[in-house]
Amino acid sequence: VNCLAAALSLLGLCSYVLLYTVLLKPRTSKNIVFGGVAGAIPPLVGAAAANGYVGWGAWWLFSLVMVWTPAHFWALAMLLRDDYRSVGIPMLPVVKGTKFTAAAIVRYSWATALLSTLGVLVLPEGGFFYGLMVLPFDARLIQMAHRLGTNPDDVGLAKWLFRWSILYMFGVCLLLVLSRL
Repeated sequence: VNCLAAALSLLGLCSYVLLYTVLLKPRTSKNIVFGGVAGAIPPLVGAAAANGYVGWGAWWLFSLVMVWTPAHFWALAMLLRDDYRSVGIPMLPVVKGTKFTAAAIVRYSWATALLSTLGVLVLPEGGFFYGLMVLPFDARLIQMAHRLGTNPDDVGLAKWLFRWSILYMFGVCLLLVLSRL
């Protein structure tokens, strides 16, 4: 669409393939924290394509996706811990265990919920609607993370948190669309 959108797309591709997949994933248990950057670039690409620039709203959504990613992915990694161990990928549940990972998930879930509420400041209109409607999403995310934190070896809770985290991000994006109407 334009040079900025193309450059950001290339940055996203390179950061995912080279930085995350090739360099970080096989070497560090914090790989997904950095990998969240690659996954968060699409809002910047969309803003650049639509507007020709990247505004505060796009940076907020980038930040939200980046902070949401570790809790989302670590829940999945808890389910696939044995698979990661067998192929030598140092995911957090493999290296630090489920208790440490669950505590990290709780911290990132709180950060995600707090950051999501800042959306009321970046929405040009509809911020009040968004702010009210995102609260139940945030409350459920935090509740599920804490439940996993108290039972870190319960793969059923990890599975439910992983599933909810997908619905959570869909819900936030849907609320952003609805708040613009």
